[in-house]
Amino acid sequence: EKNGREATGLADLSLPREATIDPFSGEPLRLKHTDEGWIVYTVMENGVDDGGDFKGLKDYGLAPPKWRATE
Repeated sequence: EKNGREATGLADLSLPREATIDPFSGEPLRLKHTDEGWIVYTVMENGVDDGGDFKGLKDYGLAPPKWRATE
């Protein structure tokens, strides 16, 4: 909203750097844009980017409702 357009990445959000770092990998949090909105996630303890797959806690983060479903 501040920039008059949707964010294209974490840098557009003006967050402190430490808020954008994955605590498990030390790399930037992962981002994935879907038709329903953004998925922002960490690779969790296995250190593998599972594409924002929250089922079985492979990854963990914030996402639109459709993507948050777990089994």
